[in-house]
Amino acid sequence: MAGLVAALIVGVGLWWSSPVSSGDVHRYVTEAARQQQIALNDGSLVELNVSSDLSVKPTAGERRVTLAAGEAHFAVAHAMARPFIVTAAGVSVLAVGTAFSVRLGETGVEVLVTEGRVEVARDPVDAATSGGGRPKLGVGERTLFYATNP
Repeated sequence: MAGLVAALIVGVGLWWSSPVSSGDVHRYVTEAARQQQIALNDGSLVELNVSSDLSVKPTAGERRVTLAAGEAHFAVAHAMARPFIVTAAGVSVLAVGTAFSVRLGETGVEVLVTEGRVEVARDPVDAATSGGGRPKLGVGERTLFYATNP
């Protein structure tokens, strides 16, 4: 009986942190005591922290990621023609080939750059509107977008 319970716990743990695919969208969810490393198809790497919820939707023109909860660090594969965009609580971070963290907390969205540069904006970012006056962060720089009430 104990073996059956252990197998069930391991199975549920693997299912809970495994990607859930809905068409071209892949979702990764970690529980309170588990982190996960994810290798995306484009060569980018994601370190998903505990209690996090991340969706990935790659298209021909861009790589779009949504952080619904928690924290993730991204080491983005260089691809000028396909920008890498992370959105969390209405804040968008645009990178081409860099490394940065995004943390969604109770006070808002925090972005920290560990390599290269990123653009950040409260409005949605897409490849067509990048580069136009948005704040840029370099290595070691961080910003916090405070949460807004709907």
